[in-house]
Amino acid sequence: MKVDSLHILISQLKMKGAMFITDGESLRVKAPTGVIESGLRKYLQSRKAAIIDSLSKETIIREWVAKVASELSFPLDLPPEFSNELEDKIVDFIDGQIAFDELETMWSHFVERYKAERTYEEETL
Repeated sequence: MKVDSLHILISQLKMKGAMFITDGESLRVKAPTGVIESGLRKYLQSRKAAIIDSLSKETIIREWVAKVASELSFPLDLPPEFSNELEDKIVDFIDGQIAFDELETMWSHFVERYKAERTYEEETL
């Protein structure tokens, strides 16, 4: 899976208790004392637009996953090969390499294929 250093940094900061709050073009970061030092603060300021874009896309993905999960009428155990493919597509979307429609289309094809594979026949013996 392709992940750039900004995504890794955001994830690491979140694990250390940092919270990123966006409001339009405004970005605030709340973190425990000492987590964001002056050099890191300057770097985050220089990448502000990219961070806001990334957080916005993460929100879209989170809402989409919740919607999809609520619509599923069957148990879902993702095969590893599909999990990896889906993760790659999500990262591609967050990185701006694909449109959200492509991600949704991929998911729709998977659901249809998965339903077909999970079809059971009932026989009376």
